[in-house]
Amino acid sequence: MNISIENTELGQKNLFIEKEGKLQPVYSRYSPERDGTRFYQEHYERGCDFYVFIGLGLGYQIEPFVKKPEVKKLIVLEPFEGLFTKVKKFKNIIRIAENKKVEIYSGKNVQQFIQNIKSHYDYLFYNKTKVLSYPPLKRIFEYRYRNLEQDIENELDVLVNDGLTIAKFAGVWLRNFFNNIKKVGGINLVSSLYDSWKGTALITGAGPSLDRTIKHLKRKRDEFFLISTDASVKPLFRNGIRPDLICNIDPQPFVYSHFEGLNKNDLRDVPAVLSFLSFPPVFDIFQNRYVFFTLHPTTNFFPRDFLNEEVIINSQSVGSCALKIAAQMGFETIILAGFDFSYPGMRLYAKNTFFHDYGLIKNRKFFTFETMEIDILRKSSGKMKGISCNQLRTSSNLINYLSEIETIIRESEENHSVKILLWSQGAQIKGAEPIENISSREGFRRVREKAIHMPVSMKNIADKAAVHILTTTLALRNRIYKNMTDPGLAFEKAQEYLLKRYYIAPCTK
Repeated sequence: MNISIENTELGQKNLFIEKEGKLQPVYSRYSPERDGTRFYQEHYERGCDFYVFIGLGLGYQIEPFVKKPEVKKLIVLEPFEGLFTKVKKFKNIIRIAENKKVEIYSGKNVQQFIQNIKSHYDYLFYNKTKVLSYPPLKRIFEYRYRNLEQDIENELDVLVNDGLTIAKFAGVWLRNFFNNIKKVGGINLVSSLYDSWKGTALITGAGPSLDRTIKHLKRKRDEFFLISTDASVKPLFRNGIRPDLICNIDPQPFVYSHFEGLNKNDLRDVPAVLSFLSFPPVFDIFQNRYVFFTLHPTTNFFPRDFLNEEVIINSQSVGSCALKIAAQMGFETIILAGFDFSYPGMRLYAKNTFFHDYGLIKNRKFFTFETMEIDILRKSSGKMKGISCNQLRTSSNLINYLSEIETIIRESEENHSVKILLWSQGAQIKGAEPIENISSREGFRRVREKAIHMPVSMKNIADKAAVHILTTTLALRNRIYKNMTDPGLAFEKAQEYLLKRYYIAPCTK
């Protein structure tokens, strides 16, 4: 990259970057400072106290934001290490870098920062976040800047969604964690399952199309390894079908309803994928447990040398989690049954699921369950979209789950050469080949056994980073759901809660 810095008529510095064989000025040839002020005036937003800038330039467009007292945090991302090296010794860049509310990342550290956004729950304490690119720099590096903007916005969306959920259930999930951590005997990491199987796996969801497939599924039971999402466990067992693996991700107490009423002895010996955040009565059902981790701060309590992408699974839906694990297990073909992501036949769930049973219990003499389902659909119509010519309806949540599973399918096909088949009456899933029935397949077989045991040492509870992030999520709960508008008070109450209930002392910086 050819970079030049020249003096203007006013004695200010200007930055020139080569594009298509010509040096392009980043700022006005007369007054770069005036350009920076104009950019600030156009893009500063009252009430916005956190800005993420893509591109450092010579800092003229950034410094006015730094000087604004109402701006509490600034992140500057310079994707080109050579450009950063060229400009970092200039006085205005030094002034920006030395300000306590500014963080600058350059080169490879930019991608590292973006990957870590989802764990920065402290960013959620700011009123509003805005991502900005300086137009002349964006014109020169259009493709790179556009991709960075999209990546940052995607990760901020994940941060907001995860942060709000973690904050809402912070107390419950922490109680789950400390209850389950006492029962670590015989627990293996989920990676114990990986690269151990060949052949065909079938994953069941709880969509209404499961009713149509379940009898045929029972006849062909021996031809595939059966993975059941928690919501589909009851329909399987009540039809005499025993899964080979059960997958559970939700820590909320209602999840126990997916297993309530079933013979616990029948469930006990089925291997289960769980996390330490799982609802303790669900965690206790199973003897053969495979633990995965999420981005919840309690994950930081464990040794970092075994916490990698294989054991950290952060999915929106249990179906996505099950598919990720099945692809890692080594199966060449994976069939998705009951994955509708819509309401075929204007129905919500398969028969015998907890949600379906709940509807039957709640119905009245002149108010059938089918009528209740239609009433729910009608009330939700403002959030629904037609997704195909046969007038299927869906919800915003199901659309998000569909998008996530399509991403997982694409990655699985690229990284594991997995073929995905869809046995459903619902929405079409990109990358999954629709099938009408299960044809004769080569079955499945175990190719090796391995056990990666769960190392636990609660001495890590003293880890300052882990305690800080845990306190942050509890403080978020106080601020968002308990109306503590003062962040300082929210943190103080969070520290008191940890010390009183779990004897965890506040970390000192």
